[in-house]
Amino acid sequence: MAHLCPAGYVVRDDECVPDDLRVLGAHGGSRDAMVAEIVAALADGRSWERFVELRMGAGPTVRIGSDGSVGLRVSVTWGSQRAEVVVQDATSAVEAADRLALVLYQVRRDLPVADR
Repeated sequence: MAHLCPAGYVVRDDECVPDDLRVLGAHGGSRDAMVAEIVAALADGRSWERFVELRMGAGPTVRIGSDGSVGLRVSVTWGSQRAEVVVQDATSAVEAADRLALVLYQVRRDLPVADR
């Protein structure tokens, strides 16, 4: 049976459980604190940006800003790899950024990546 979980939750073992930040939370950041920082940056007309060191000085840079219309543009860059998506709100932006950063981490861990 398919489940629809509220924001901040994922399906595990056929139940909705809290979705912990796997990359953005690597250094103790909380989801609520990041959402508040993003909202404050956007209110000041700025983008929110964070570098997350995962291994020996390497890691993704996450940037969240206005996409010029009704959404927020989330971009994650790690070396020559980049992932980007537009979402509706700051909470979704944190979740999307964390998932995109995890995907880039897994690609770099499991495949030969040619950085330029």
